[in-house]
Amino acid sequence: MKAHPELVRGCRVWDELTSRLQNKRITYDNNPIHFYSFHDYDNLKCRIEGNHAEVTVGSASGHKAHIMLTPNGWELQYYDTDELVNEVMHKILTEKLNLNCEKVREFGVFCKGFGEEKITPVFKALAMATSMDLRLDYCEHNVTKPREEVIEYCKNRELEYYDQFIV
Repeated sequence: MKAHPELVRGCRVWDELTSRLQNKRITYDNNPIHFYSFHDYDNLKCRIEGNHAEVTVGSASGHKAHIMLTPNGWELQYYDTDELVNEVMHKILTEKLNLNCEKVREFGVFCKGFGEEKITPVFKALAMATSMDLRLDYCEHNVTKPREEVIEYCKNRELEYYDQFIV
């Protein structure tokens, strides 16, 4: 089956974006780090078969996403066991992309029934998932704020990175 052209376009955009983000540096209280870990970046790949794309978004086993056409429209299945990452990805997908998504505890984020025009934005959003767990962890341990404020601050920083690097 021929690869769906919107999936091909989305995969190309994702590949270009992840290549750019791999060279990005960010700082937490003047401590610079790479946006992606080299190990995560080396494992990224996008594979398309017909109306289905599988995107490996990190080095952890099963850290993947599936974008596929179903009888009810397009669906995204994003798999991650990290709750903070799932919270941020859910916010990006629902608040920034206006998708209908459900966050399943310690399993991932699943979105249904979106149109073809959202495929490329979904691929772009998936570029944020790579190494987000490491960025959140680094932020949590290297930001000088009261403990009760740190987690929300770090999640909001990820949303700011989305606005700054992805949109």
